[in-house]
Amino acid sequence: MPKALQLVYIPYKLEMTGAAELKPLRVAFIGAGTANFGSSDGFVSGESLGAWNHAARLEQLPGIEVTAIVDPHTKLAAYRLKKHQHGKHASKWTDSAIFSSYKAMLESEARPEAAIVGAPSDVRGGCDDPSCTMELDLAQAGIHMLVEKPISIKGIREVQALSQQLQQLQEAKRLVISVGYQMRYLPAVEAILQLLAEHGKPIAAVLGRFYGVYNCNRRAYLWDEQVSGGIIVQQATHFVDLMRYIGGDIDPASVVAAAVGPGYPLSETELLAPEGEAPVPFDRRSNRVTTAAWHFQGGAVGMLVHSKVLHERSYFTELEVLADGLHIILEDAYNSPKAQKAAGYQFYVPPF
Repeated sequence: MPKALQLVYIPYKLEMTGAAELKPLRVAFIGAGTANFGSSDGFVSGESLGAWNHAARLEQLPGIEVTAIVDPHTKLAAYRLKKHQHGKHASKWTDSAIFSSYKAMLESEARPEAAIVGAPSDVRGGCDDPSCTMELDLAQAGIHMLVEKPISIKGIREVQALSQQLQQLQEAKRLVISVGYQMRYLPAVEAILQLLAEHGKPIAAVLGRFYGVYNCNRRAYLWDEQVSGGIIVQQATHFVDLMRYIGGDIDPASVVAAAVGPGYPLSETELLAPEGEAPVPFDRRSNRVTTAAWHFQGGAVGMLVHSKVLHERSYFTELEVLADGLHIILEDAYNSPKAQKAAGYQFYVPPF
């Protein structure tokens, strides 16, 4: 089983200035969009995405000082900053600055010690294209990072090269670098792993279902495979990671997939126009339904079904684990995650 990504919260740095003095950790947000600041305002169309809002969570932590917001859309960044400077945790944002590029930030007095990287995936996640080396540049500068998924939409060889270079910098500079696959750390998932360990028999199958909605999704880049990497890379990646976390590494040669493409009509896309899918060229539009099956290296099989055809306003997610004499179900991983054995015996319902 792959080792869990290590999430480390360092609330204070300790400097010796004659006596021990606690200093706040200097943090910057790269990206003023949905991932870092949510979307329940006038700048981003569509429904509120309260689950995606790093700033709202970070400012509640002790020992934090926000030094900067970086975004080429500086008006949006300034709006975000003003909102937080007049909020409940205004003191965390007092000296925050706005930058149009992370490189300008690194050369300024606002240079942080840690960054939450929520910039679009098409402007980062690379090591060949100089315009997409954000993570490498930050690591070279000694900046700790929480990087939003997907880590990249580049080709697999470039992503592998990037990961190797980041690992070298991480070790050399003693950095904390993590990717935002938070489902690994759900108490319900921890309970599943504990039950599997106690059961003591190998996993036979891990099955995932992720059914998304589309009729409130106005952000064109999520409909554009060239920009987002596709719906599996951009959205179902959480379940792929979780399935690997439980089932182990996948045998790449065993993967087979099939999809229902953009030719399948969605009745409510016209209601989103001129936003949503409307401005995206047909050959770049995302699939409606995708299925994939594979072997894990440990011998178990995996299967994922993802769709974006529903009209409701919440996801349907379910993950099943099968072993000799055991059937585990993880329900509603996004909203109220519950883990249970088959036949309805609930063994973990978290206070989420």
